[in-house]
Amino acid sequence: MTASETVIDFGKLIAPVFYTVHRDIVKGGHTYYDLYGGRGGLKSSFISLEIVLGMMKDRQANAVIFRKYAVTLRETVYGQILWAIEALGVSHLWEAGVNPMQCTYRPTGQKIIFRGLDKAKKTKSLKASHGYFKYLWFEEL
Repeated sequence: MTASETVIDFGKLIAPVFYTVHRDIVKGGHTYYDLYGGRGGLKSSFISLEIVLGMMKDRQANAVIFRKYAVTLRETVYGQILWAIEALGVSHLWEAGVNPMQCTYRPTGQKIIFRGLDKAKKTKSLKASHGYFKYLWFEEL
């Protein structure tokens, strides 16, 4: 580990109910995860942390986050990803923008792209500049 790296206790950032799922993700146990539950269940916090951390570990990974209506992206999933970046202490490694709405991992150019499904046909043309879309998050599916 270099002097600029920070050690984060990931277990303190996620709710205990997600420990088993996190271990399964680390092992590559499944391709898809459906997380159900009500408001305040910490699902979005868990998912946003997993995406940010996962992208930083896999230099080819990119993410697309979908929500039913584009107008609600900024206050919900975009804000949640910004929270995760801050919680992991890696804000200096990420650039966030709203036009287009995306977060870019500075060392590699990997992107987290945000899209509303109110114009779903426009999502067919999404392309990663390098790598692939490893993470697809459908919020409020």
